Amino acid sequence: MHSRTESTLIPPNPARAPNYWCTWGAQNYMYGDNSKYLDAKVLEGESGSKIARGEMKEEYVFGPQGWATTFFPKVHQDLYFLFDSGWEIGGNSTFDLDTQKFPSFLGDPEIRLRRLNNSILNKGWRGAALWCRSTSGGDADVPLVARSQNACIYYWEIDGGDLSFHIDHIRNELGASFTIEHIYREHPLNGDWRKDGRFEI
Repeated sequence: MHSRTESTLIPPNPARAPNYWCTWGAQNYMYGDNSKYLDAKVLEGESGSKIARGEMKEEYVFGPQGWATTFFPKVHQDLYFLFDSGWEIGGNSTFDLDTQKFPSFLGDPEIRLRRLNNSILNKGWRGAALWCRSTSGGDADVPLVARSQNACIYYWEIDGGDLSFHIDHIRNELGASFTIEHIYREHPLNGDWRKDGRFEI
């Protein structure tokens, strides 16, 4: 009789590919939870985005039933926890954590980011990742990169992209080490590769 050995497709060590779970899906489902009636029209367009941004709160992320606690506990170590729109104050590319939404995270912007990241790490995740809209550009981007690096943030998602890859150049000049994902709106078909490839410049 041959003995059977159990096998698994799950690797024994955490993945090193830059995978993440994004809060945007959960943010969009918070409104109307447990309600008997829901007017779906309020979830469309800018109204829906505003509602979703408002659902980014400390209690929803870190509470006993919070997303960072209860979502995908078996693979936390493989995934960054990506904070989508609503985590910043003063705009969509300030990297300044909103203390009204996250009242436990006090201090200057860099300290708040570091505390946010440490709290995510303490939940077993690979680390915090940050969403932003296209940054201001120029010298204004330097403190964002430095703040992120000093807070040990290793992943950004830039919604709207950065066609000049300015942030990437600053990151490299400062010797920072984090992955930058550029999100672009694209048509379903490629552009003319002989001119501009996929990017409309």
